[in-house]
Formats: sequence, C-alpha cells, structure tokens
Amino acid sequence: MFFVSAYILLQVLSKKPDPDIEPEEEPEKEPDIDTLVMYTDQMEQYANLNPELYEEFIENLQLFKNTFDELYLYKAIAKLEVLSLYAKDDELLYDIAQKIGTTGEIMANVSKPRYLKR
Repeated sequence: MFFVSAYILLQVLSKKPDPDIEPEEEPEKEPDIDTLVMYTDQMEQYANLNPELYEEFIENLQLFKNTFDELYLYKAIAKLEVLSLYAKDDELLYDIAQKIGTTGEIMANVSKPRYLKR
C-alpha cells in the first residue's frame, strides 16, 4: 500500500504542465486608496514648485479619499494640471493626473467618467 501511494505521489509531482492549458492569470487588483497614496507620493517632489497649489491638490485628494465624491477628485486633478505648468517635466505630471483620474473614477464608480474613456 505504501509503495502504491508513493508511486502515485511521484507521478503527480513529476507531471509536467500541459502546454495547451494556459496558466491562470492573477486578477488585476482593483484600484484602492493605496494606489492613490502611491501617486500622491510621486507628487511630493513637485511640492516646492507652487506650495499653495500642491496643498490644494492634497486637500482635495484627501476629501475625495474620505467621501469618494467625484467633485473633489476633479478639483484635485485640476490643481495637479495647473501645477504641471510649473514643471520642466510636465508630461510626467500629466500622466500621473491621468492615472489618478482613472483610479479615482473606478473607486467612485463614476457614471460619466472623464478619464476612463481615454
């Protein structure tokens, strides 16, 4: 009995994956607060370009994180887009604004998205 069980176990362990069967992909993680925090952390290096605008961006993003009200999301993105006018690498800030918009719209389940369409 022991040898039969060991033989079966060896057969199972030594079986190679079937190339015709695709491995299951991990489902994409739903955007969450941590994702927004990650993007906010990327923005800290631009805080000194215009501290007032940066603070308004952070305040609106915090309000969005607390309420999931899309109004605050769009206000935060607007501040970020204006802040990008002060930066040499404005494309990076624009890209981050797009990512924040997409992430926020998914989180808030926005009925008429502005950023998910792109």
